[in-house]
This record gives sequence, C-alpha cells and structure tokens, in this order.
Amino acid sequence: MKRPSKKTWVRCASVGLIVVLFGIIFLPHISHAAVENELLSGLFGGILDFVVQILIIPLVVVTSIIMAFLGLSGIILDYAIKYSVTDLTKNIANIPGISTTWKLIRDLCNMSFIFVLVYNGIMTIFTSDNKAKKIIVPVIIAVLLINFSLFLLKSSLMLQILSPLVFITSYTKRAWERLVQWLVASTSVLLGPL
Repeated sequence: MKRPSKKTWVRCASVGLIVVLFGIIFLPHISHAAVENELLSGLFGGILDFVVQILIIPLVVVTSIIMAFLGLSGIILDYAIKYSVTDLTKNIANIPGISTTWKLIRDLCNMSFIFVLVYNGIMTIFTSDNKAKKIIVPVIIAVLLINFSLFLLKSSLMLQILSPLVFITSYTKRAWERLVQWLVASTSVLLGPL
C-alpha cells in the first residue's frame, strides 16, 4: 500500500482546518437536547468537562482575535465610505491642482485648435480639394469635448456618488432631505466656477 504524499497531508489538513474554523465561526451557538444517562455522566462526566474546558480556551482566543479583526475591518470600511462617498466633494474641492491643471491643458488645446483652424483656412484658400473641409467637424467636436470635459467628469462623478449615498442614508430619518441638501452643496462645490 502506497503512503500518501506530503502534499496530500497538507491538503487534508487544510480542509480539516477550514471545516473546524467554519464550525467555530458560524456554528458557535448550536445546542442539542440529550437525555442524560447517569451511568455515562458518572463515568465520563469529569473527563468530558475537563476536555471541554481545555478546548474552550483556544476557541475563545481564536474567536476573540477574529472578532477584533472584523471590528477593525468595520472601522476601516466606515472611514473608507465616509472619505470616498460622503466627503468626496469636499476632498476634491480641496485639491486646487485639478482645476489649475485642467485650465492649463484646456488653454493649450484651444490654442492648438486655433492654429489648426488657421492652417485649415489657408489650405482651403490655396488648394481645391475637400480635405480641408473634412477637418472642421472633428476639430469642433474635439473643442467641445475638451472645453466641457471637466463639467462632464464632475457630473458623472456626482452620479457615481449619488447611487451609494441613497443606500447609505436610506435608513435614517429625513434621509431624502439630507440627500437633497448634500446634492445642492456638492453641486455648488464641484460645478462651481470652471
């Protein structure tokens, strides 16, 4: 008979550990009714109590560690939701580099569009082909997209923030009033002066 490999033992031990941890985490409060037999309780009662007391100590330690980890995870999740959903408009408004950089790039692109249109006008005057006329429509579309890109970005950001905020505030009193107040305040912060 062939002996199981080390890999097989590791797999079996891993599965056993997962089953035990599942039982510890998800089934800690299950109790079963049993008929007490005086003979069995007299013979094995002291031994069973001793074994149970020895097993409870590590289980309580493991459960306490898991509870502490889950509590810390909950605190981190609360902070992450507050920072990334509730206070996102304030956090973005406090970064002046976004608007400044966008204005710089917008102005450089507008200058290059002017040069492209001037070049297109000169090409229209001196050539007889229709290539110069085909350039105007994509250039105008690009100008509109670049000039309204910050507004479109902030509008899509507002919609992305609004959907989780509905769920976050849905369980509180006057949630819709707070949601509307937040929406008005965020809109004025995000879509303020461009």
